[in-house]
Amino acid sequence: MDEREPAPTQSLTFLSPDFIADCRGRGLSLRTVDWYDATLARQFLPWSASEEIVKPSDLTPQVVGRFTARRIERKGPHGPLRRSTVRSYVRAVRVFLAWAQTPEGGAAAVGASPRLPRPEQGVLDVLTRGEIQAIENAAKTERDKLLVRVLADCGLRLGEVLALRPEDLWEPRRSEFALKVRGKGRRDRIVPLAPALYGRLRRYLTARAADPGATPSSSPCERDPTAGARPSPRAGSSRRCEAWPERQASRSGSTPTSSATVSPPSRSAAAVTSSACNGSWAIPT
Repeated sequence: MDEREPAPTQSLTFLSPDFIADCRGRGLSLRTVDWYDATLARQFLPWSASEEIVKPSDLTPQVVGRFTARRIERKGPHGPLRRSTVRSYVRAVRVFLAWAQTPEGGAAAVGASPRLPRPEQGVLDVLTRGEIQAIENAAKTERDKLLVRVLADCGLRLGEVLALRPEDLWEPRRSEFALKVRGKGRRDRIVPLAPALYGRLRRYLTARAADPGATPSSSPCERDPTAGARPSPRAGSSRRCEAWPERQASRSGSTPTSSATVSPPSRSAAAVTSSACNGSWAIPT
């Protein structure tokens, strides 16, 4: 029998589905589990096969270094992979190999684990306070204005904002306000809230509770008919934030143009805000 052939339970091919099943059993988020699965199936296992790596103990510092180097040097359809993408690949492999050494993973002997490459030191182009205010002013309803303001002032992810509930408004002490946020990986956290924003949220909830059937035409605190469902793109084109033409013009020194001729960057904060405004704030009545 070939000495390189490990017991089936010790090979990388057999360990990978067991690792994914264990992640699901531990209650990790679906997105995280899918990312681990995709990284192993499309990146790590094909590379291991090309390097004739069969079991974790075959990995050496030199070999795993080649895995990271090839990800950095590889050219995709849009050019080289971003360093953050490479780091996410390597991080998923490191989690997998660490799990393989635990009793759940069969206590496999791992020769080496890839090191995380250095992150890129880029400067993010962020919105100014005036630009955030312009986006809020462009929103048509109080619900949409609050979406913009909570995203900007509290630094929440879109999914975290859509998961807010009335009981998440919290006053731990007099004149101190906070939001209870359900974060990634089911990790909750407390986010400080400005008194003015707390007051606006409380008034919104009070008005909504008093008139739960209000429509956009009859009340500024509208109840979206798709509340609780996935955000709808029904108003994506019509609700392009009018602040973008002024922003682009102020940076270029030109005359502002209409919002139909100026499009924001594909993954900008304004694009995320536009997606939020087109959906529903899932606060039940």
